[in-house]
Amino acid sequence: MSSLTLSAAIAAAEVPSAAPQPQASASGGTAAQSADQRITELSREVEDLKNLIHQLQAQMSKEPAATVTGTTVSPGQAPAPGATISSPISPTAVGDSGGAAAVPPKVAADLLRGMTINAMLDGYYEYNTNAPVGRVNYLRAYDVSSNSFSLNQADLMVESAPDPTTDKRAGMRLDFLPYGYTGLRAKYVVNDELAINAWITNGTEQTEAFNNYKDPLYGFVLTPTPAVTWTFNYYQGQEHPDVVYLQTPGPGQQNLPNQQGTYILPIANPPDGKLQITDGYVTWQVSKAITFAAEADYVQQRLYSYSTPQHVTGGALYGGYQLTPKVALAARLEYLADTGGLFSGTPQYLKEGTLTLDYRPVDGFLMRGEFRRDQSNQHYFLGSSLGVLEASQPTIGFGLVWWMGQKEGAW
Repeated sequence: MSSLTLSAAIAAAEVPSAAPQPQASASGGTAAQSADQRITELSREVEDLKNLIHQLQAQMSKEPAATVTGTTVSPGQAPAPGATISSPISPTAVGDSGGAAAVPPKVAADLLRGMTINAMLDGYYEYNTNAPVGRVNYLRAYDVSSNSFSLNQADLMVESAPDPTTDKRAGMRLDFLPYGYTGLRAKYVVNDELAINAWITNGTEQTEAFNNYKDPLYGFVLTPTPAVTWTFNYYQGQEHPDVVYLQTPGPGQQNLPNQQGTYILPIANPPDGKLQITDGYVTWQVSKAITFAAEADYVQQRLYSYSTPQHVTGGALYGGYQLTPKVALAARLEYLADTGGLFSGTPQYLKEGTLTLDYRPVDGFLMRGEFRRDQSNQHYFLGSSLGVLEASQPTIGFGLVWWMGQKEGAW
């Protein structure tokens, strides 16, 4: 139904036909009382009709129909062969002359539809029972300092996610995080069961290019049932620089390229070996209270294309149990075979176990306590004395996480 038809329906409903003249009723009264009652009923019906029409208008304004020559095509409906599709028509943009005002294309409108702005702040205090020299925790991504209050993560995220259930095929996402990539990332949602990912970046955790190679990633996400999700990714990078940065040029190097006050010396025969990462993980939502996950990784890297590769193999198991709406327990076990020292710098076998207790007093705020123990078959972790290494690294952490925004589920 067009907006013109809806307007006419409203006008017709708001102007009832003339009421008949009062007549004597069989009971001895007049028909005036019956007429008043009928007018009241008509008024109520008119209000119901207006509410229904307003709901239809609101729905049509969210998903405007596209006009085809002589035909109206609803969203998601394919036009007839040879038909010419014009710009979408706003259901409220019909003027006195009967013309139509064009609105932005559907893709641009989809990017605004369902957009959310979200923010998160994660801080913590960590204590390493080894009392390491320099207060340095090894093999940590965020909690790198012992006996210190630190910022774990600050995240501002703007997202308009694709939603194939409403025929929204395009989306966008912008993040600000402690770690950074510079490049392009795309995700195509094929259907409810399959999504495809593709990236191309300057390098692993590199905001600026340090060689001429661009790192691609390809992957997919399978959701065979709402309770099970399988994610698979393959990444290939070249993580060796092809330049050396010098603070002060030496003799005969005064004409070197200069960027932001730093001189750049090209490497004559830069390493060209590739880093290859194969990663897969599965999550299983057993019930509203129980979640399991498993992850496996295989990493291979060469210095030069003809070099013998170094390998790292790892895996992890996770489990979570929601005791009450406010309290949850989680456990994690990890194993890493760093036989060539590619990841840690020392050939070794590593394992770790973590126990976590979460308490959520209100929505958008989380208090967390965590105990973690890293173990190696080598004396690798820092101890309290310089030069003395330990085979394990126990840590105790307390964190506060605050977030706000409209996005639901995992970020």
